[in-house]
Amino acid sequence: MLKSLHVRHGLPQVTLLAHLQSPLFRNAYALLLSGLTSSALGMVYWMLAARTYSTEIVGLSSAAISAMMLLSGLAQMSMNNALIRFLARAGAKSAQLILVCYLVAGLLTAVAGVGYGANVAYWTPALATYLQGWQSILLFTLSVGGWTLYVLQDSVLAGLRQSVWVPVENTIGAVLKLVMLLALPALMPIYGIYVAWMVPVVLSVPPVNYFIFRRLLPIHIQATATTARPLVWSQIVNYVLGNTLGTLFYLGYSTMLPILVTTRAGASANAYFYMPWMLSTALVLVARNLTTSLTVEGAHNEEKLSLYCFRVLRQSFLLVTPLVGLLWIGAPYLLHLFGADYAAEGTTLLRLLALSALPNIFMMLYLSVARVQNNTTGVVVIQGVLCLVLLTLSYLFLPTMGITGVGWALLIGQSVTASLTLGSTMRSLLRQGYQLHRSAAKHHE
Repeated sequence: MLKSLHVRHGLPQVTLLAHLQSPLFRNAYALLLSGLTSSALGMVYWMLAARTYSTEIVGLSSAAISAMMLLSGLAQMSMNNALIRFLARAGAKSAQLILVCYLVAGLLTAVAGVGYGANVAYWTPALATYLQGWQSILLFTLSVGGWTLYVLQDSVLAGLRQSVWVPVENTIGAVLKLVMLLALPALMPIYGIYVAWMVPVVLSVPPVNYFIFRRLLPIHIQATATTARPLVWSQIVNYVLGNTLGTLFYLGYSTMLPILVTTRAGASANAYFYMPWMLSTALVLVARNLTTSLTVEGAHNEEKLSLYCFRVLRQSFLLVTPLVGLLWIGAPYLLHLFGADYAAEGTTLLRLLALSALPNIFMMLYLSVARVQNNTTGVVVIQGVLCLVLLTLSYLFLPTMGITGVGWALLIGQSVTASLTLGSTMRSLLRQGYQLHRSAAKHHE
């Protein structure tokens, strides 16, 4: 029955079954399912938090979670991307690569967490009372470590082409977050949101990694026995170091914004900002997950990179465009679920963030191709331009335009970076991929 179903977009004609059997899209859709499920349950999480806790506590908790993610990203030093890039052909050395990344990230986590917590009054004055005392600093550092391993293990699953397990893991964790959130308000009126967010994450790390090392790694080693290549540690180190600056820029615009809003406009303003920011993440995840699969499959077979590139671009626009329209129309109604004040303050912001997801597709595609080609300079330049434009304009717009100014800053920044990527070799790569796609479609007709 499935083989009789066809999806036609212009010239291409592929069976639905063949589409889903392709590792490029099978793993991409698994990651996408995970991201969308987590986003949906995350929306419920923050909706309940907004109705259970005060606006100030919601703002402080979301800022603390953003700070935790920022430090975790620093500790990872782009090792998540290295796992996705190099596990494809690591063969029998896959376990060694994973453990080295875990160890280095763990050590950096300890330094980053303690360093930030001990000087939180300097780095983020608004969180000084929230992270007060050595017990809070210790628990905060442990949560940074837990989140770091949580992110890296998802990268391991993607690199092993076993992304089908990611939505299972993340959905269970998201449901546990909701259960804990409902159970903690009376026990933890200040820290309940943060604790409920982190505990399921930390608890997931041991069983998931047991499954990876005992079940999935042997399968991967056997499947890649004929294509495995010796690990060249100097190449991996250069890749990580070269991507680290790009990672810093990425963290600057992905996790610093809630902290910037809290510092410039206050905790309540950040609560109104964070809900649209969180909702718009679902759109960004579409392109991010599709291009993550592109990185994995491109590393497996670089000869088909241009073909994969075109197909991912097309599929990204097919998925994201209607979602942008739905979010534009439904923005006030979605935000009203958090409260009337959230809808009044954040509707325009959410619409601007949704529009930004369209030019973001080109940036994510470029970054994926650059990583496959070990073009670390390209990664740094594109990430750096977006970070500079977004943070600078947000800083300037916040006092006069409020949180809506951040939406304009992101739309401008994403449009600028999209223009830069299309002015690079991406245009010729996409043109080549289109020709290969047409040839493949004619061959199957």
